[in-house]
Amino acid sequence: MGDVLFLLPPPKNWERMLKDVMEEEDFFDVNILPYDRKDEVIPLIDVVVGGVIDEEFISRAKRLKFIQVPYAGVDNIDFKKIKERNIVVANAHENAITVAEHGFTLLLSLVKKIVPWDRDLRYGIWHGWVNKEPLVEVYGKTLGIIGLGSIGIEMAKRAKCFGMKVIATKRHPERNLDKISA
Repeated sequence: MGDVLFLLPPPKNWERMLKDVMEEEDFFDVNILPYDRKDEVIPLIDVVVGGVIDEEFISRAKRLKFIQVPYAGVDNIDFKKIKERNIVVANAHENAITVAEHGFTLLLSLVKKIVPWDRDLRYGIWHGWVNKEPLVEVYGKTLGIIGLGSIGIEMAKRAKCFGMKVIATKRHPERNLDKISA
C-alpha cells in the first residue's frame, strides 16, 4: 500500500488517473490521504506531492520515501534532511519551452485582442478592417522578465525573434546570459 498526500489540492481527475496507472502497471495500491486532515496523516505517508517540505514535516513523516514536486523549482524542500533519510525527490522540469510558448501566446493574444474580438464575432459584432483602436505591434517594444531562469531565457529568445528588446532581473546575473542570444 502506498499512502500519498497532496499538499496542494489536486485536480479531481488526478486521483483516478494515478490509481489507474499504479494498478495497471502493478506498482502498488494507492491510497490518497485526505488533504483536509493533512496534519493528522503526515506520519502515515509514503509519498508527498507538492507543498513546503521543511525539517518539521520530514521528521513527522517517518514513512516518507518519495517527494514529487509538480512544478519547476524545489526551493521549499529541506535537502539536508532529505539526504539524511535517503528520500527521493523528483520535480517537473524541462518544461521551459512549453511554458515560454504558452506565455508568449498569451502575450500575443493580449496585444492582438484575440479574445475580445473572437467573443464579439461570436455575438455578431464585426469590427471591420478599420478600427478606432489600432493593434499594437510587439516589434520594438520592451519585454520585462522577472526571473531569468530556464523559462525566462526561453521567453527572452521568443521576444528577440519578434524584434523585442528584453530587460530582465535575476538573482545571479552572471549566469545564463549567453543563452539569450538568438
